[in-house]
Amino acid sequence: MSQKPLVLYHAGCADGFSAAWVVHQLGIDAEFRPVDYEHGPPDATGRDVMIFDFAYPREALLAMKERAASLVVLDHHKTHAEVLSDLPFCRFDMEKSGGQMAWEYFKKDEPPPWLVAYTEDRDLWRWALPHSREVNAALRSYPRKLDVWDALAKRDVLELVAEGKAIARYEDQLVRALVRLAREIEFDGHKVLAVNTSALLSEVAGKLAEGRPFGIAWFTRADGKRSVALRSREGGIDVSEIAKRHGGGGHRNASGFIAEAKGFDY
Repeated sequence: MSQKPLVLYHAGCADGFSAAWVVHQLGIDAEFRPVDYEHGPPDATGRDVMIFDFAYPREALLAMKERAASLVVLDHHKTHAEVLSDLPFCRFDMEKSGGQMAWEYFKKDEPPPWLVAYTEDRDLWRWALPHSREVNAALRSYPRKLDVWDALAKRDVLELVAEGKAIARYEDQLVRALVRLAREIEFDGHKVLAVNTSALLSEVAGKLAEGRPFGIAWFTRADGKRSVALRSREGGIDVSEIAKRHGGGGHRNASGFIAEAKGFDY
């Protein structure tokens, strides 16, 4: 009996999950597995594999391609595109989210569900859709589970606006409080503001980037390593290049890396 298709998506990321949900809600009977950069790829022998909002190193992808029945990678990270865009099974579009790319792969001529559109609006930091702050704040209050998103998709987006108002107001207060705890450090040749927090990393680091080359929000994981988020504003520097120098990657204005404690000792 043939195996189910294997859907791999960026773990801990709303955009990666939205891409997986696209496959699920289209009725494709697949195995869904969140993946990260610190673990190697699963065995894909004989399976149809789709990877969303994520990419393994070149050698790992080529080995997976040899073993898999088929392989498609849909991603939008600048640092991945720079080294993988020549591979015929990889598609990159830095102007779209992973969820939107997944939707267009299957349903190119139809508008995406509001869940995908609003997740993209935050992931690309556009905030162009009506009440996007409130909707995304409400979405983050729910577990990232396929059945939960199935239920959310049936609701009117205005219900999420109402739910998200108080959440967004609290988040604004929390960001302001965390920003007040930041201190100036010199990192990678730049004087920037940094703060130790595991909450609202993008929002906090983005706020710290105002008037600076970029901002940093970081925290110490259970294994003792540091998870470091870098954010810059429009017109600011390309933080993906900084992240690459420290073993990470990402987008022009939103990137990150994992470091040993002694490698990021602030």
